[in-house]
Amino acid sequence: MSEDPQRRVLLLEAGPAYPPDGYPDKVADSDVVGGFTGHDWGYMTEPGVIGRPVAAFRGKVLGGSSAVDGGAAVRALPADFARWAERGLRGWAFDEVLPDYRTLENTPSGEDHWHGRSGPQPVRQLSFEDLTPVQQAFIDAAAANGIVKTSDLNGPSPAGAAAFTKNVVDGIRVNTGMAYLDGAVRRRPNLEIRGDVLVDRVVFSGSWATGVALADGTIVQAAEVMLSAGTYGSAAILLRSGVGPSGERSPRRSVQSCGPPARTPNRASWTSTSSRSTRSIRLRARPAPDS
Repeated sequence: MSEDPQRRVLLLEAGPAYPPDGYPDKVADSDVVGGFTGHDWGYMTEPGVIGRPVAAFRGKVLGGSSAVDGGAAVRALPADFARWAERGLRGWAFDEVLPDYRTLENTPSGEDHWHGRSGPQPVRQLSFEDLTPVQQAFIDAAAANGIVKTSDLNGPSPAGAAAFTKNVVDGIRVNTGMAYLDGAVRRRPNLEIRGDVLVDRVVFSGSWATGVALADGTIVQAAEVMLSAGTYGSAAILLRSGVGPSGERSPRRSVQSCGPPARTPNRASWTSTSSRSTRSIRLRARPAPDS
């Protein structure tokens, strides 16, 4: 938004707002994830089928969860977009979104139709030859059991076994605070970034958003409000603001108890708030049989 010099943009971040080249090692190191970075919200799931809660990593730092996750840069499948479009989410068919995927990424591999070369976000697809012998053996075993090998998880044939496509370069997890908010962008006179500022709710005048209320009670006025607090955070802010299904509850109070009257958003916007989960596989080595 700050590309337009006629706009004044205020970016509010609940966690620290580090400079692009000033992220702590625990945040920049792609081998350190979640709570171990020291910049996680500390969310836990309900116990569920495994009988115990699981950490739900969400980044509390400029760059959000891209600063604390495993660095996987894997697109949603075309079938996902088709399902969302069928449910009424206009403008989100895969063919409509693909140009944006190309615009955001900077990758040296894959077909030009599917990939961008000059975007701000580095994306790297490891080849089979880049993998360790153990990783290669895993993919070979998957192929032996009917799961095809694929060379590009963000290409025309994403289904199959391959290494994750990642936004990691030389061991550095390049989060969006580094990639999009580089030094040149942060020097724009019409952009202000405030760190360690917690947004409580959106302020409305009738049905028009006029700003946000901070956790300390401060009201920040704005002509336009854009929420980018993640899968959990954005939904919670909206619920605390009186926006959403009337039967849902936020971590603090129900929609009915919020100040403004409950507002009902487009149905499709509430059907796509799930976040990607990953599965870990623990392997135990066993001695080779005697020859």
